[in-house]
Amino acid sequence: MKFKELLLLPASYDKVIDILEISQRLPLTPREIISQFYAEHGSKEEFQEQYKELDLTKIHWEKILIEAESIINCSVYECLNHILMKE
Repeated sequence: MKFKELLLLPASYDKVIDILEISQRLPLTPREIISQFYAEHGSKEEFQEQYKELDLTKIHWEKILIEAESIINCSVYECLNHILMKE
């Protein structure tokens, strides 16, 4: 299933794609990804433009533990890192 095929699934009036429908088609995908990314952003034009040809069935998901400090330090906003590290 490609990202663009999310548009073929039922969605609510505010264009949130049905989570159960996605889960049935992508059973190995973590629920967090389905609800927070595919359902919420799957119908948005800017995400479709960028990811439409991405084959979602070929993604291998693996949960890992990452400390918050590591996430903060990987920001592309260098000035933000300096501000956060001073607090």
